[in-house]
Amino acid sequence: MNRHMSQTPKVNRKSVSRHIRKALLERVRSMTARHKKLKALLQEDIVLQP
Repeated sequence: MNRHMSQTPKVNRKSVSRHIRKALLERVRSMTARHKKLKALLQEDIVLQP
């Protein structure tokens, strides 16, 4: 029985795998989505500044 999932984001142009326990999977997904949204908002703010 598989107790964890793997997440493989790119870090400095390299794929880095992380093992996440299934009990924490939904929390990690929401944290990742929130981080992506924040990153996009910060990038938008940087682009809009003169």
